[in-house]
Amino acid sequence: MPITLKGYYTNASVMEKVELQVDHHDIWDLLSIECLWVYNSVKGIKSNGKWSTAFEAPASVIFVKTGLAELAYGDNVYQCPANTCFFASPGIRRQRFEIGTLVMSVGYKAEWLTGQPFFDSGLNIIHAISDPDSLYTQSHKLFSEIYGDSASGVSFDTAVKQKAKTLQSHLHLKSRFMDWFSVLVSRLETLGVTTSSIGSTDRRSHRLIQLIRSMPLDKPFDKSHIIHGMNLSWRRTEQIFKESFNISPNEFHQRRRLSEAKRLLRIEDVPIKEIAFLLAFPQPSSFTNWFKNRTETSPQLFRNMAYPHDGE
Repeated sequence: MPITLKGYYTNASVMEKVELQVDHHDIWDLLSIECLWVYNSVKGIKSNGKWSTAFEAPASVIFVKTGLAELAYGDNVYQCPANTCFFASPGIRRQRFEIGTLVMSVGYKAEWLTGQPFFDSGLNIIHAISDPDSLYTQSHKLFSEIYGDSASGVSFDTAVKQKAKTLQSHLHLKSRFMDWFSVLVSRLETLGVTTSSIGSTDRRSHRLIQLIRSMPLDKPFDKSHIIHGMNLSWRRTEQIFKESFNISPNEFHQRRRLSEAKRLLRIEDVPIKEIAFLLAFPQPSSFTNWFKNRTETSPQLFRNMAYPHDGE
């Protein structure tokens, strides 16, 4: 069943307000959902109980089975005792664990293709693990699907590097993760967490998204590729995109580059010089300046702020 979005459609030079009928699947095709890890402590965390350095963390759900976990976003510190779960927002944070703490966590990315987070507000909340708890149960099921029924736990390093070995297993695990994500959305709705929307859109905007995403990141932004694909002037193309997503096509492309830069920086054996080349920068210094302008930190410092080891 379609939903109705109010928007603007230009017919020649006349701007007419209309109601755009957009199928559900058209909207959700613009939502990117990805599982980043499924982690279960092999044994109690051996860290020394000190605060970690600050790092950029994705969204996650952290189940504290025993012990104590503390997570800090700026001046806000959240203490999570045993038998609680923490619905963590993406952002810069520090953390520390009481020695021997056992945790299970699922890291994920959920954002619109424009880079806007799907969960708008209300994250960073602590909630008791109920009995039975559907999300906790689904998390264990997801862990078993990835590592096998006999696996009791894995290190965090193993969890973040785990990849499907075949297309069939990739599709199977993606389906299981979507089951988990559906349960998460239901739980967060009951806790008052709100979701964002991308505003008005139409099929031309979807086509624009596809064209920009088809552009290789190791080549400069190419207006002619989009103009040819849309059969419209660049001015009109920009107008359509900005009306739908409130950003320019070039800014959307830059966000794609930034997302890929962060992904590559988390892979320690990819040199920064090579990342600059892969993202179409003429020299590493150009990449460094661009990255600093967008993140307020250097590529090397960002790499140093990658997911901290849990001490196992």
